[in-house]
Amino acid sequence: MCLENEPAVLSGIKTLLSDWGCEVLAVRDRLSALACIHSGTFVPHLLLVDYHLDGNVNGIGVADELQACWGSEVPSIIITADHTQDAKRAASAHGYQVLPKPIKPAALRALMNRMLA
Repeated sequence: MCLENEPAVLSGIKTLLSDWGCEVLAVRDRLSALACIHSGTFVPHLLLVDYHLDGNVNGIGVADELQACWGSEVPSIIITADHTQDAKRAASAHGYQVLPKPIKPAALRALMNRMLA
């Protein structure tokens, strides 16, 4: 599952992951993500969440909320244009990996491979 509020970035990530053979559920906001998971028993293999979402929503909080709904820990990557140590510390405190924007496909693929191995 990919949660990203910028349509162009979301489309790019979805296309990239689809080209790699991944089945991708791509949504733009917290409510859409929650609606998707409540409509079925879908639990992804990996979660990619933007750190800063619309309406001052923090992606780490959304990732935590989704994990609680699933009742299991899903490997998660926080993607962010915020290159401060605060963002990295916050993600790490929740057990999430961080990938800076702009996303480099090779870095994403390597991180995904390590997390899903």
